[in-house]
Amino acid sequence: MNRWIQRINSFFLTNVKAMQAFQLLRQGSVILGAILLPNLGVEQEIIGHFEQLLYIGYSLSFFWVAGLVQGLLSSFSDYNAVDRQRFLFSAYGLLTGISCLVALILLAYPNLVFSLFTKGQPLPYYNIFIVYLFLNTPTFLLENIFLLRKDYSKIYYYGIFSFVTYLVALVLPVILGYGFWYVLFGLSIAALFKHIYLLVLVSRAGASQLNRSLLKNWLVLSLPLIAYTLLGGLMQTFDGWIINYWYAGDPERFAIFRYGARELPLVLALTAAFGSAILPEIRENKEKSLASIKLKSLRLFHLLFPVSILLLAFSDYWFPAVFTNAFRESVILFDIYLLIVSSRVIFSRTILVGLQDNQMVLWISLTELLINIGLSFYFIQIWGLAGVAAATLVAFSVEKLFLCLYLGYRHGIPVRSYTDLRYWGGYTFFMSFLFIIKNIDIFSYLN
Repeated sequence: MNRWIQRINSFFLTNVKAMQAFQLLRQGSVILGAILLPNLGVEQEIIGHFEQLLYIGYSLSFFWVAGLVQGLLSSFSDYNAVDRQRFLFSAYGLLTGISCLVALILLAYPNLVFSLFTKGQPLPYYNIFIVYLFLNTPTFLLENIFLLRKDYSKIYYYGIFSFVTYLVALVLPVILGYGFWYVLFGLSIAALFKHIYLLVLVSRAGASQLNRSLLKNWLVLSLPLIAYTLLGGLMQTFDGWIINYWYAGDPERFAIFRYGARELPLVLALTAAFGSAILPEIRENKEKSLASIKLKSLRLFHLLFPVSILLLAFSDYWFPAVFTNAFRESVILFDIYLLIVSSRVIFSRTILVGLQDNQMVLWISLTELLINIGLSFYFIQIWGLAGVAAATLVAFSVEKLFLCLYLGYRHGIPVRSYTDLRYWGGYTFFMSFLFIIKNIDIFSYLN
């Protein structure tokens, strides 16, 4: 019996599997919530307002959170045990301070925010959403603290807790017939519990004092990552902005776009978790980590590509059945975003971050953003909502190509050393061919 328990633990309690499970739970709760809201009778306009609030929160927080966390993961092993404890508390203090600043800006300048993001259209539930954003943003440290401490079982527990509390807060007020304000209130309460737990966790480290030297070194390393993440994430931010601009802040059009313009949660969860988990290993042993990335990414190929192909083949049937007919127009957007899996499973950027070579990554990301902006303005005139999704796909693919070329040129690491190109090429060709056959009508606009 003990032998079986040890085998189970050795299989599940690893850095990659724990983070993949957590990201699956996080992404799963979001997509399940998106499914439940329209099926519970929530009006499309209200869903659109909620998506617009989430879009604003993402636009003002994604870049510095992701950049700082990546800097934390790639540099944590450079410090001794005492400095690591100080590092974690300093990280909490910095993230909370920036979250407070963002919240104050949102409170002080609502009209400016609406002008920038919704073409001047005010949003309901705005103030309570600010509370939720302030409390929740620093808690992105939690799963990464467990990862750095190699406490993998707690990643699972925390993932289950986050999954359950998000769905309960989202769905229970709707079922009980309360207004949507109570949904945001429930999400704020759940975020408060996570925030308190984070504070207790970093305080227990025994170093409850900000360390300026650690913060300075961390910021110097993280600033290029923040800038890179900002440029990369601006693609998603820009996509939302151009939809609001082109359709005059219409919440229903925005909801249709947001429901379709989602990558498969399974892809996002597994690739993001894999990238985060492998970062510390790249710094410690480059050659070993490259072989590991090639082997483990191949396993992802055999899971993610077949699932994506099946979803693509039958999306006309299952998507309206799951999200209701109100979102039938979102199907083509979802089909386009499924194709991004081919870029997601190539981990050239992860390797460059692990090697702390972040400057060229920044310039490549800027190129990606400019391509996306230019193509979006052109394609939206031809294909409408689908044009914005197509521009994102092209820009993302070009960025990954440039990253692979630079990694080979600068570090002598060819793409074949960390990617099985035979399977990748076969899967990508088949999926692209299926998309063209299934959506052949959209290409008639090019004639």
